[in-house]
Amino acid sequence: MRLWLVAVIVGGAVIACSTSDGGAGGGGNGAPAPDVVAEGTIGPVGGTVKGDGVTLDIPRSALGSDQKIRITRTTDEAPAGFLARTPVYRFEPEGLVFIKPAHVSFAITDSELRDDVLWSKPDKSGFERLGALVTATSLSADVLHFSEGFVARIPGEDVDASTSGEGGGDAATDANCECATGLSCCGGSCVSTGTSSTNCGGCGKVCGTATPVCINGVCSAPSG
Repeated sequence: MRLWLVAVIVGGAVIACSTSDGGAGGGGNGAPAPDVVAEGTIGPVGGTVKGDGVTLDIPRSALGSDQKIRITRTTDEAPAGFLARTPVYRFEPEGLVFIKPAHVSFAITDSELRDDVLWSKPDKSGFERLGALVTATSLSADVLHFSEGFVARIPGEDVDASTSGEGGGDAATDANCECATGLSCCGGSCVSTGTSSTNCGGCGKVCGTATPVCINGVCSAPSG
């Protein structure tokens, strides 16, 4: 596999893109090797790393030092109980923690309300649902650490307009979309008011710079 990397500086931020001119190379045992789809060095000024099917936006001041970011499309299968709608992507360096949330977006054009972004937990004990923002062309969510992530269809989840907003307690919701149980309709998109830093505890409640992380619907300071 031949990898081409292009890095462009726009307004002080780094935008890194990479593409492959062939399929993934073979592993030593004949199995397909993971495919690096994007990489680039991002520092405190922030920037974007974009590859085939996935985009990572890192805001200013989310990193305290320069980091070499790599996104790899793996051949891993989705965990039991979930139907993968995209490949499972690995984000490196493994274990990287952001000072304030980065935003990851997966390209998908035939999503349903049962689809969500799954992100592996820091202790590697499994995956958690992030309550993705859904558009006609992508699912996206805020993340605080590096691990693995993908879009999955949640089996057996019924969608009902009456359940819209249940995840946000007494949070205000819009009437422009129907959301799965545990998600709220904010600005026309289904989000988790328990984890969204721009809808923390309710639609439109944005976490400030001192407490940029939304944990269980409460704006909090990042750990560590």
